[in-house]
Amino acid sequence: MTHFPSTPWPFWRKLLFRFVTIYFVLYATPLSWMGADTLGGYYAAAEKWLVEWCNAHIFHIKDVLVPTAGSGDTSYGYAQMCFVTLVAAVGTLVWSLIDRRSQHEKGYYWLLIGLRYYVAMVSFSYGIAKVFALQMPFPSLSQLATPIGDLSPMRLAWFYIRHF
Repeated sequence: MTHFPSTPWPFWRKLLFRFVTIYFVLYATPLSWMGADTLGGYYAAAEKWLVEWCNAHIFHIKDVLVPTAGSGDTSYGYAQMCFVTLVAAVGTLVWSLIDRRSQHEKGYYWLLIGLRYYVAMVSFSYGIAKVFALQMPFPSLSQLATPIGDLSPMRLAWFYIRHF
């Protein structure tokens, strides 16, 4: 491991590091990758309950949240991002009150490693979905026979993006 200089960090840098670390751990937690595994299932159920509770009592994004279905661009996805941001802010405050260290060089090093691997993993999975036409497969015959006026704007755009 690299030798880290011992210069104290300014207060804003410590706050930013703590916030980003907590946010990243909650956003990219390996527990959510486990899917049907027991621990992953408990985590997903607890997070869902907390997100819905926070939405009902704090955020008020929408009365009934539209669940995510392959896309985070839903009301549940927005409520989930608000929840993770809120927890990261509260966690940053608690961490700052407890921890009196003047720097977090080793933690910063490992945070950057984790972020790099996470971005690489997401990029590869996104690229594989594109290369093997998993996200936008070639339309079926019935879809091709559908009059253009009967297609939703999103469906028409996806046909255009993939096949022209």
